[in-house]
Amino acid sequence: MLFAFLCVDTSSAVPSLGAQHEARAGSQLNPDVFYTISNNAPGHEGTRQSFRGEWFEVYSAPIHIRHANVFWRVMDPVPLPNHIVSRYAREGSAAMAVTGWEVDVVRKTSNGSDESVPCYRLYNHHHTVYLMGEHLHLHMLEHNGVHGQFKFGADVDLARHQRHGGAPLVQGFNQNNGNEHRQTFHGLPPKAVQPIVRPTRLLIHPMMISTANPADPTKPGGPLPKSARSREDSTGTTFNGLAECPCTTRISRVPPNGNSSTGVLDGRVFINDCRPPPLSTLAEEHNPTCAVETYTAGLLCCQDGTVLLDSDQNNTDFEDEVFYKLRFYFKDYAPKTDLPAFHMEWSLTGGVAGEIPGNPRAAKRIEYDVLAAPAGVTPEKVVHDITSVWTLRDMLHPCDSATNPYCADPRLAERGLFMMMAGAHCHAPACMEAELRNVDTGEVLCHIKARHGASKRAKDESGYIWMPPCQWGWQERSLREPPLLPLNTKLTSTIRYNATGAHPGVMALWQIRAAYPEAAGVLRFHSSGQAIPRSENPVPLLVRIAAAPALLVAGAGLTWTATRYRRRRASNYAEL
Repeated sequence: MLFAFLCVDTSSAVPSLGAQHEARAGSQLNPDVFYTISNNAPGHEGTRQSFRGEWFEVYSAPIHIRHANVFWRVMDPVPLPNHIVSRYAREGSAAMAVTGWEVDVVRKTSNGSDESVPCYRLYNHHHTVYLMGEHLHLHMLEHNGVHGQFKFGADVDLARHQRHGGAPLVQGFNQNNGNEHRQTFHGLPPKAVQPIVRPTRLLIHPMMISTANPADPTKPGGPLPKSARSREDSTGTTFNGLAECPCTTRISRVPPNGNSSTGVLDGRVFINDCRPPPLSTLAEEHNPTCAVETYTAGLLCCQDGTVLLDSDQNNTDFEDEVFYKLRFYFKDYAPKTDLPAFHMEWSLTGGVAGEIPGNPRAAKRIEYDVLAAPAGVTPEKVVHDITSVWTLRDMLHPCDSATNPYCADPRLAERGLFMMMAGAHCHAPACMEAELRNVDTGEVLCHIKARHGASKRAKDESGYIWMPPCQWGWQERSLREPPLLPLNTKLTSTIRYNATGAHPGVMALWQIRAAYPEAAGVLRFHSSGQAIPRSENPVPLLVRIAAAPALLVAGAGLTWTATRYRRRRASNYAEL
């Protein structure tokens, strides 16, 4: 999810990390989390995933939020550790290559130590995180009544961008950025990196909801508006209905006039953006989210500063102070051997998620309602499905990779894309599973089953979920090799929710990391896992052309064919 808001928070007093600013190897920010993925190579199921490279940590500015309030705004950037900034600011230095990241939400205890905040106290609806380069600045765009948009620009000639192997001036990190953010693995596979030139600042744009129990913040509970009634599938858990952004009696609505499809919700224009098959199944089922009269929960009722209580309910004075704490794993960028990975998103509501500026396939709404199953249906039918069909090309749009942190450019993908990571985003407590399939071949690319918490402990809260992503890579036995997909590949996905009770305002997204086959001049990967840059290709082009359609290269064990790419064995791709 990519969102931007026009407010900029002016909080300060960022905690100091002291000696922890020193980059070092090993350990985890979240040591109590056992990171896994969903598509290990056969024989490696359940393998614990680990991060690679050095690391540094950084806090956000403090977030002050009252009970039942929404905090959704762009925060002031905070500086990165001095030794990181100076290391990559030196003339002639390499760019930084991020290899993974972790995140936690913490509060300071009376002795000054960090304490992870359970999500029944503070719910991370989503966040977007950016590392910004030295000469990057922020442009706020026109406010659209919901969350606005922004873009980045550069203060210098972008020739510097090219001198660092084309590394961007900004990187975004929003893979599995909902409430599953702490338990989901965010390490990139071997060779995949997110490079950035001269990083100096961290920018965070969070959407948080205070779900604390004002009577006792250490325990689940607290007042709810009438529209956030308890549901059978969350009874006895720590789940809090405020997390679904219920439309309270404080929200006004005006139905459309005449033949108009628009209405007004809380003073903002409501547009019906439910799309018909094959893009989505919402329009044909007349999902309640499609009409202003039946819209009961979601982002439109959850703006920054909104109080998620009815007008006859008094809010308390309880206020939390919390921080995002992030750890970034990194190394020096090696343009000849590293494979830059970039972000793509698709919502099963039928469009590109996040309203990336300029993309005509952007979805205006990425939420919908899970409809409760009728009484008396068999257990296997107590499920609500949403399905979408689209092409890989639909997720790409011409862009500038130097200043667009989510640039996915079809002009650079004539030979298709390598899939490197795929994460599903859906909501607690009812999300069950997500499947991504190649329609053309019938292959299931990724199948994820939700994992459920089982206690009151932070990162294991009952009633809340996380979704181990799929990941592909070379030079790692526990990973399957990356599929190479042409841009005209037709994809389909179904995401399923438990429909024992209704759940409004949920989401169904795929957040994908991909790589261009010729990124950084890499032509092919040996089964040894070593990338061979263009300048070191041992087979001259004329020889390969003369020997087509088939040439056996003695010693290397590679078969060249007239096909653009042919997979011979794991980690072995060849260009003709």
